[in-house]
Amino acid sequence: MNRIIIISALMAMALAVACGGGGEVASDPPRSEPLTTAQLTELLLTREDVGASWKVGIPNDPVRPFCGMEFPATATAEVVITFREDNPTYTAVPQFVQAFPPGEAERAMADGLARIQACTGWVDGIDALGKEITVRVSPISFPTFGDDTLALRKSAEVSILGTQTLDVIYVRRGDLVTTIIYWPWFGDASDIDSEQVESFARLANLKLAALD
Repeated sequence: MNRIIIISALMAMALAVACGGGGEVASDPPRSEPLTTAQLTELLLTREDVGASWKVGIPNDPVRPFCGMEFPATATAEVVITFREDNPTYTAVPQFVQAFPPGEAERAMADGLARIQACTGWVDGIDALGKEITVRVSPISFPTFGDDTLALRKSAEVSILGTQTLDVIYVRRGDLVTTIIYWPWFGDASDIDSEQVESFARLANLKLAALD
């Protein structure tokens, strides 16, 4: 099975307004100097954050096309880490942290929202059997963290593996965006641990908040 094709399809960039509440909203002033890659790395989750059952895996490709278009490449720096748990569903949790020029992170989030409102499903590549990979996305209820929290559930139809489902959470604080993806490779929507997804997103937001 060509996992690179699946990764490209499942991690396509798309944003949706998260419903619900319960989190905190904080407005950060613009930064005079952009953060470097080394500084962003300090904002990634660690094994101590996620728990001993998780291992650090191979980082996934950070390029996430959406509806045939690349997400605006306005980030000045980006880092990624991937955790995996060797459970029956082989769950992976990639995290991205991106730094943007002043005001660009907010615009990037709005751009993604506009795209998902115009395109809730698309064909993204061909799988190993020559079948089209159909990707669909829909908003999910999620607490609000930082200045903006956008959450969605994505699914991809892959002929060998069937329907793969994952949750994608975006949290923006000022000109920084952190993304948490919860992905049961060999599972379905019932294998997504919503409480764990929220816990990881909350921890990721606290990392960003430490810069306030």
